[in-house]
Amino acid sequence: MKNYSFLFLWFAVVLFLIAGCGEKIAVGKKAPDFTVHDLQGNPVHLSDYRGKLIFLHFWADWCSQCRAEFPRIEKAYETLKNDTNFVILSINAGQSKYHVEDFKEEFGIQFPMLVDEYARSAKLYNIRGLPTTLIIDPNGIIVDIHVGW
Repeated sequence: MKNYSFLFLWFAVVLFLIAGCGEKIAVGKKAPDFTVHDLQGNPVHLSDYRGKLIFLHFWADWCSQCRAEFPRIEKAYETLKNDTNFVILSINAGQSKYHVEDFKEEFGIQFPMLVDEYARSAKLYNIRGLPTTLIIDPNGIIVDIHVGW
């Protein structure tokens, strides 16, 4: 029988980071700024996208609902990718860039995917479940929050 204690510990740490004590976010409030990295290691700040409608999506590859919704997100991206006023920021919360690269390849994802290996942005947003999607208006105000698929 395999020893699953390491896997259990890793999962517990990820849940702790995700369920942290982030600030209260709510519809109508300003979205807090954060920094994550793209797959090339370049920093990406939420504030870089001020003036755009932002689809902010938190996910992990072990999340079955996350996996189920990616084909629809990809389809939406294909429809909206030429709209300069819209951006998808899809943040993997708590896994390495290698997980994200493998996932992106497996699902044929074309939109940029971001990495937050220590789930700091998810903690900042007090994310309690994955997937979680926020819609942020061009002024940086949260207009919708959706937990689950």
